Amino acid sequence: MIKSITFGALSLQKSLGNRTRKVVRVRILGGKRWDEQEMCYLRANYGKTALKEIAATISRSRFSIYEKARELGLQSRIFGRGRKWYNEEIRSLKGSYKEKSLRQIAKELGRSTSSVQLKATRLGLKSSLRGKGSMWTSQETKFLSGNIEKIPMVKIAEKLGRSFHSVYSKKRSMFPNKNLSTRNFDSTPTPELAYVLGVIFGDGCVTCYRKRNSYRIYLRCTDKEFAESFRCALKSIGLRPSSVRLAKPRTEKKKAVWRVEAQSKLFYEWFRTLNFDELKLFFMTKEQKREFIRGFYESEGCLYKGSSGKRNWYINICNTNGDLIELVRSILADLGFLFPVGISRRAGRKPLYIIRTGRFDSVVRFLQEIKPCILRKSIARLEEVGAF
Repeated sequence: MIKSITFGALSLQKSLGNRTRKVVRVRILGGKRWDEQEMCYLRANYGKTALKEIAATISRSRFSIYEKARELGLQSRIFGRGRKWYNEEIRSLKGSYKEKSLRQIAKELGRSTSSVQLKATRLGLKSSLRGKGSMWTSQETKFLSGNIEKIPMVKIAEKLGRSFHSVYSKKRSMFPNKNLSTRNFDSTPTPELAYVLGVIFGDGCVTCYRKRNSYRIYLRCTDKEFAESFRCALKSIGLRPSSVRLAKPRTEKKKAVWRVEAQSKLFYEWFRTLNFDELKLFFMTKEQKREFIRGFYESEGCLYKGSSGKRNWYINICNTNGDLIELVRSILADLGFLFPVGISRRAGRKPLYIIRTGRFDSVVRFLQEIKPCILRKSIARLEEVGAF
C-alpha cells in the first residue's frame, strides 16, 4: 500500500516553509501477513492455476498475489502484471505482425491484444492491417463492389461473415467520392417493415433536422421489450439502430422511459411518399398485415378489464387520425376481425377514434393471432389473472 506524506504534517513545517514543501512516497505494508502454508500454495500453483482460483482459495486480492509472487521471484507464462516477453514470442511477433491481425497474434501467443499492440509499438513494428481484422480477399472485394448498391451493408456483412464497420470502412476506401450512406435500407415489403410502419404510425416518429443533416427514426416507450422488438425490426430492414437505452429513469410516480433510434435519409424520403391508399396495396400477405397490426396495437392499444365479471375484458385501439383508423379497421377485417369504430369527442381537442372489441372470445383470438411482445397487453396477462 502506498501512502503520500508531506513534510507539512511533521514538525519541520516551520523550518521548511510552504514553498519548500515536498512529497515523500513511503511504502507501507498492509493487510494480513502471509503464512508459510499460503506461500507454499502460491509457489506450487502460480502460473499453473487461474489467478481467480488462487485468490479465492487463499482469500487474497490479485494485487497481493502479484506483489508476493514478485517478492518470491516467481514467474508465469500464463498471467502476471508486466508479464515477461520471451525471445521466441518476440520472434513470432516480428514474423507475423505484418500479415496477421492483432486478434490472431494474441490468440497464438496467449496474450491480450493490448499487450501485443504495446510490444509491437515498442519494437517499432509496422503493419499494413493496422491491427484491424483480417485482410480482404479478391473474392470479397469483388462481391462488395458488385452488390454495394443492391444489398444493404448489413446483409453484405452477414454474407461475408464480417462486421458492419469492416464493410463500411472497405466501402469508404473503394468509393471515396461516392455517397452510399443512405443505401442501408431495403424498401421491399416484408413483415419486419410492416411492423416498423405500424409502430411509427403509433408511438414511433420519423423526423428531419436539415441543419444537422440528420434523419431519425425513433421510439420512446415505457416497455423495454417493446423497444427491443422495434430495434430488431429496424435491423432486419437494413438500418443500424442504436442499442436500447434509458431515456428517463423510473420515479415514484412515473415509469422508466426507454429509447431506440436509427438514422436513414433514404427511409425518411421513402416514408414521406406513403399514403394510406398505397398502404392498403402495400401489405399483400397475411403475415405482413398481422405484423402491421401488432406494431400499431403495441403502440396505441391497451388490454383492460371491465367493471364486473371474470371474462369482462376488452381491447381498445385509439388514434386521432380517422383515415389511419379506417386503414387499421380494414386490415383487421382482412384478418377476420370485425371490430366496430367509435368516436369520443372532447372539448377543445381532436376527436378520438376508438376500435374496440365486444366479446371475450374475440379478445382471446386477437391476442393469440397477433402475439404482442408486451406482456401486459398479451394473452399472458389473461392467464396471469385467471380469466379463462
